[in-house]
Formats: sequence, structure tokens, C-alpha cells
Amino acid sequence: MQNRYFILLAAALLLSFSSTSCAGLIEDARKTQVKPQSKKLEFPSGSAVTLSYSGKVKSAKLSEPFEVQGVLWPKDTQLEFDEAGKLRWASFRETVKVEGVDWPGPCSIKFAQNGRIYRAYMLEDCTIQGKQYKDGEVLKVDSKGQVIKISDIHK
Repeated sequence: MQNRYFILLAAALLLSFSSTSCAGLIEDARKTQVKPQSKKLEFPSGSAVTLSYSGKVKSAKLSEPFEVQGVLWPKDTQLEFDEAGKLRWASFRETVKVEGVDWPGPCSIKFAQNGRIYRAYMLEDCTIQGKQYKDGEVLKVDSKGQVIKISDIHK
């Protein structure tokens, strides 16, 4: 009877936590080892890494510049990964070269399943490839490597 009480209590406690508060474990570990895209990564010491329930990397905030999927991301970049370990989002404050384009920060880039840029969200007025873009404009890279405006999040 007492075991049943503890089991019910434990179940009630688990159900009382919201999914967002238990979304993952946050580590500030030395050289956290992960395996996105079947490749072991060791995030820099001091990086905050969030794991999913399955133990896969969900997100990381970099404590120093670090290369992920062929791109050198600056310190304080926030990266988000899908369940397969592919980079899904990157938010950064300094210029980053992705797909041959220098993306000025602050900027957030969403990646497609194939790893290419799906959308880039400009967070300040900037110049890319000699063209002026405004805060809030949504961009992408066309098949010729040219940046084009898709929409404006403020409209």
C-alpha cells in the first residue's frame, strides 16, 4: 500500500511539471560531447548546452567561436538542432559567412532539411552584396548565390 502511494505521488509530481520547464537538461560542462550528423562535437568549455529527453543536443549558446557544419560561429551564437542533429536555427550578433554570403549581425538564420539557408531574418538595417536591407526584412539565397528579399516581418 505504501509503495502505491509513492508511485502515485511520483506520477503526480511528474505531471505537475510543464513540458517547457523540463524541456531538457542545461549543462555548463567542460567540453560537452554530442553527435549531431553522426559527428562528435565538443562544444567549447563554458557553452550552455540543452539536451532533449532522448539525450540529443537541442540547443547551444557558444562561449567562444566554434565551427559547426562548416561555419565558424562567433561567441554568444545561439544554435538550435533538430532531432537528427542537423542545425535548424542560428542567431548571432557578429558577421558570419554562410553559403558564401557575409551575414551581418544581429541576424537569425533558419536552415532547411538539406542544410541550406531557408530564411534569414535581419534584425537591423544592413548592407549585403552591395544592397541595402532594413530591420525586419526576410531574405534568402537564390540558386545563383544572390541574396533576395522575400518579405518583411513588420508588414
